Amino acid sequence: MSTTGGPVDAERPAFLNPVTLVGEAIRAIISRLPESIYIWLASSLGLAVADFAAQGRELQVKSLDMSALDPAWAVAALFGGGVSAIFMRLLLAGRDGWLSLDWRLLQCAGLLALGQLLPAAAADLAAGGRGVPIDPHAQLYLLCGRLAAGLAAWYVSAKLLLWPVDRLAGRTDLTPEQSWRLMRRTLRSLVLAWLLIGIPDLLAEGSMKALRLDPESLPPVLHIANICLGAATGLILDAVIVAIYRRRVGGERISAERGD
Repeated sequence: MSTTGGPVDAERPAFLNPVTLVGEAIRAIISRLPESIYIWLASSLGLAVADFAAQGRELQVKSLDMSALDPAWAVAALFGGGVSAIFMRLLLAGRDGWLSLDWRLLQCAGLLALGQLLPAAAADLAAGGRGVPIDPHAQLYLLCGRLAAGLAAWYVSAKLLLWPVDRLAGRTDLTPEQSWRLMRRTLRSLVLAWLLIGIPDLLAEGSMKALRLDPESLPPVLHIANICLGAATGLILDAVIVAIYRRRVGGERISAERGD
């Protein structure tokens, strides 16, 4: 399978080992460790501010009345998309100009933010603007409807994931349709890699449940540590996406094309 020139457009791409993808992601981060630490600290700070703002406005991320139309969630998604785009550029193109603010970066950040908002927006549409019903059966139906709509929107966003990364790389030869095809047999690799990356989060959450600790009343040090762990998990997942892009599309031309 070629990794140079135009995007690979095979009907059934080879399955990507999730363990290999996570290993490639960690090695890529280590090769850019100082900059990766700066981005991780900035991401942790942004998540901490968003968490503080959410608590101040009594927003519950996991509740049925979360709305993707709330400006706080839009700002958080834009921040997350921007951090991911900057980090992916660092891994794709190296240290030269990785903080440059240009149209490629803005396009990628906007598309990634849209991908984050789309599942929540679909869940809102599935609820039809209704509040949380009193009847338990109606609550269950509403929850299942929102979950199904959110998962469907996430599936579409994940299948198109290579498209914004390609635009960040400065290559316009990959279309959304090609991204969809290239993600065949790749989506499961992404999900399995995400589960591997999320093991520390699962262990931390399991420990809190075993110790009967309320996540909302954690000591400040543990709460900050949990936020930093979440930021690190997100960046490793971004690095996995870059590894998938390199495998499916190829990344050797990226550094040469950044000056175009």
